[in-house]
Amino acid sequence: MAKTVVGLFEDSSQAQAVVRDLRSAGFDQGDIHMHGGDTSAGAGNLIGVLTSNGVPADDAALYQEGVRRGNTLVRVHTDDEDADEAIAIFNRHNPIDIDSRASQWRQTTASGVAATTATATSRPAAMASGATGATRNVEGQQAIPVVEEELSVGKREVQRGGVRVHTRVEERPVEEQVHLREEHVRVERRPVDRPVTANDLNTFKEGTIEMTERAEEAVVQKQARVVEEVVVGKEATQRTETVRDTVKRTDVDIQEIAGTGARSDTDWEAYDSDFRSNFQSSFKGGDYTYEQARPAYRYGYTLAGGEWNEADARSRWEQHNPGTWDRFKNAARYAYDKARAKMS
Repeated sequence: MAKTVVGLFEDSSQAQAVVRDLRSAGFDQGDIHMHGGDTSAGAGNLIGVLTSNGVPADDAALYQEGVRRGNTLVRVHTDDEDADEAIAIFNRHNPIDIDSRASQWRQTTASGVAATTATATSRPAAMASGATGATRNVEGQQAIPVVEEELSVGKREVQRGGVRVHTRVEERPVEEQVHLREEHVRVERRPVDRPVTANDLNTFKEGTIEMTERAEEAVVQKQARVVEEVVVGKEATQRTETVRDTVKRTDVDIQEIAGTGARSDTDWEAYDSDFRSNFQSSFKGGDYTYEQARPAYRYGYTLAGGEWNEADARSRWEQHNPGTWDRFKNAARYAYDKARAKMS
């Protein structure tokens, strides 16, 4: 039975690597097709092409949406015998999980970011995962979304192999020794010359004497006995595996624009080395760098022109850096106190 193996990849270089591996594995060039990327075969009527090759319409719509968003699709026609090999080649190059990506597109659509789909489908697609954000105007203000990826680790059951036990009956030659007893009748004539006795006269008549020979012979009996057991079972163990990956987050650097009478960047540069030293001594062992904390020092420095009001400082900071005030407030306060001391 003919099958079509389909995979969507982030960029054309991955897709081209898949095509090379397929050709090396012996798949016919005429059975391999690319859509999107550096090829002329873009999205087009990709839904019709895929559905005609057995791909469900909902999945075909998602694949077309992925190609429209700049990804590259590879499909190969093969038979049952070679389908598993083709799938293994695709998986070596990290194809996009289309169900997961579709879920991300739907979440992006729900958050208010403009989205378009190539066709109507019960599984709509929207902005692709990993986008840096979009800008929209609200009541004369400009909102800059801060996008952060979350790592979700699940598990699935896979077959790792097993044991197949075959039983067979073998014959082997054996030998045992047994001692057998045999009787033999011996007839001996002896010459005698003596007077007749009374006993001799009693036997002096006709008659028959019989003497029977007896012998032992080997008797073989076989009895089956259980001499060993082979027990086949399964033992389940648990192990902890550490999954390491990277997630992305949009960092927004805030730079105050100096107005008339404001302090110049030259003043700020004079403090920069001091702030760097403070970071190294006060934030040693943290999970971020001075370059990430530097906007907080600069923010505190710009507040030195007025009285310190933490509630107001937090509110203004959180407008542009939500959820990070507690992490950087000590840096902002240090910069404020340092600049304020020099002004007094």
